[in-house]
Amino acid sequence: MDRRRKHRLTQMRIAIGAILIVALLIGILVVGFHIRKFEVVGNTRHSAEEIRNDLVRDFATGNSLYFSWKYRTPGEEPAVPYLNSVQAKMTAPGAVQVIVDEKKIVGGTTYGGTNIYFDETGLVLEMTDTHYDDVPLVKGITMDEPVLYQKLPVANAALLSTMLKVASLMGQSGLIADEINFDENLNITVKVGDILIELGQDEYLAEKISNLVTIYPKIAGQKGTLKLSSYTGKSDDIQFEEARPEPETEAWQWQQESTGSEEPVYGFDENGNPVETGGNENGAGTEGQGAAGIGAEPEPSGDEPQNAEQPEQTGNGEVVGVEGFMVFDSNGTLRYDARVINGQVLDAYGNPISGCSVNEDGYVVDAYWNVIDPMTGTLAQ
Repeated sequence: MDRRRKHRLTQMRIAIGAILIVALLIGILVVGFHIRKFEVVGNTRHSAEEIRNDLVRDFATGNSLYFSWKYRTPGEEPAVPYLNSVQAKMTAPGAVQVIVDEKKIVGGTTYGGTNIYFDETGLVLEMTDTHYDDVPLVKGITMDEPVLYQKLPVANAALLSTMLKVASLMGQSGLIADEINFDENLNITVKVGDILIELGQDEYLAEKISNLVTIYPKIAGQKGTLKLSSYTGKSDDIQFEEARPEPETEAWQWQQESTGSEEPVYGFDENGNPVETGGNENGAGTEGQGAAGIGAEPEPSGDEPQNAEQPEQTGNGEVVGVEGFMVFDSNGTLRYDARVINGQVLDAYGNPISGCSVNEDGYVVDAYWNVIDPMTGTLAQ
């Protein structure tokens, strides 16, 4: 009897010891591996606290062992729609490091005064009063009331598809567009700084934007319109029209007051930049202004060569063809004041433009071998 009692007591002690050990292990797992440090890597628009609140949702995900096992490989987390993928590793019993890949905002629009930002699939990622300078604003679209983490409710499926394509291509190009505009015929224009780019219809968009990336450094900082509507990747039908200044300048006001003429008095320097020229019937200007008016020979300045050879002009003193067409000179500079006089390609001051010549067919060949018809100012080849 005593032997049985001792055996039972021994079994009870073993069972109690096992229970205590299990309880201790559970306590260690619960307390020791509770996530106290949550490090996030790869986030830009969402805070670490926001991401933690969206990933650590219950008792299990609050455990570093379970959490690091659950997100051991990069994968999508449907419960967090603004993330492409999540991966975690345990760096200490109570610490995890989480590597995230946020969905990229490619464009924005407005609805009811609120900025609506979306990704390349049209998923609404943010609805905020904040304006992001590095995200193009899409104009010319109509839609129903948007809902966060749902697709943009644009009724015109073709418009939505084109809008997302243009926004994604511009984002990939590295050029930060200010605006993407659609007219009633779905013609596309993109505004980058003071340059307006006409892309036309949803055709050859990748080729057009790829060519834009090549051209833009040559016209950056200027103001005008780059016409890419007809570009197909094979044709060279590209024009850049520099914006001419409005005639509301000091020189314009001076001419009105001194001569009563209503002809604006401004010209362009050798780089195509507008300059005040002044002038009156006698060719005399006011102090501080150039003495030559439009059509008169400019007086040499300190920046111009004093012995610049003036070309011989035609009998009626007019330029052969159009004035002010575009050519590239031998320095790779895009010039906007080219003209042909006496078989030479000259600038607005009558100085030869280096690297440009007139071929036997009467066409202008610039330093980049572009062939321009001087009678129209457009590309002949």
